[in-house]
Amino acid sequence: MAKNAVKITISLLWYCGEVVRSTATRLLGRRGDPRFIVLYYHGVGGDATAGFARQMDLLERIATVVRADHTGPLPGSRRCVAITFDDAFRSVREHALPELVRRSLPLTIFVPVEYVGSPPGWAMESPVDHEEVMTGEELRALPDNVDLGSHTLSHPHLSQLSDERLQEEVEQSRLKLVELVGKPVTTLAFPYGDYDQRTLAACRTAGYERLFAIEPRLADPRGADFVRGRIAVEPTDSALVFRLKASGAFAWMTYASALKSRLLARRSRP
Repeated sequence: MAKNAVKITISLLWYCGEVVRSTATRLLGRRGDPRFIVLYYHGVGGDATAGFARQMDLLERIATVVRADHTGPLPGSRRCVAITFDDAFRSVREHALPELVRRSLPLTIFVPVEYVGSPPGWAMESPVDHEEVMTGEELRALPDNVDLGSHTLSHPHLSQLSDERLQEEVEQSRLKLVELVGKPVTTLAFPYGDYDQRTLAACRTAGYERLFAIEPRLADPRGADFVRGRIAVEPTDSALVFRLKASGAFAWMTYASALKSRLLARRSRP
């Protein structure tokens, strides 16, 4: 609890600093680049639907929602936000999708292809009761505001696989998903956010154009980021926490993590 309070406090200070920076930029007659933030959810249980709907109402007020693989100039001057869901749970189709369709908001769903139509076969940190992955028929029937990406075949830790198994997970998941839904698949989200340089090389070979991690850094709309960061969101997040996340105020954690790694590397030197 105390750790979360510290994170929220630092994020609030970061947010205030960004407000001061953007205000100063406008007063100087300059046009600052709008921020681009990618959010990610997992399931949205029935009891969380109202909270999710309130988050989407707030999001429409503070940001422009774009597709997760957006490349090029961002529309307007407001911050832009993309919405993604990992694991393709049926609860997303049943509870989150109607709220997004009602608001004409785009989203991306990442599918663990071997578990289509089945319960998840991997350990879940905070499972929603009775979750199942959508069926092939349900995936094919999703509306046009939904993009589909790969979440590999079996939801493994990719960095722990052999070269052969790694290539199979990223390549075959794309091909099988294309065959299943009859649409191009050009994106992949790493299960557990786990990847290494071998993973990136395998994904390039498999034909992916954009990859998604779980590091809370801002996205680059110019398309320079082959690996695009995302910020974890829960439907139960308070309005304050959600606003901070959707504003990119948790991006400081990426810099803090990099600094920590450098300090640890220095200490380990003889």
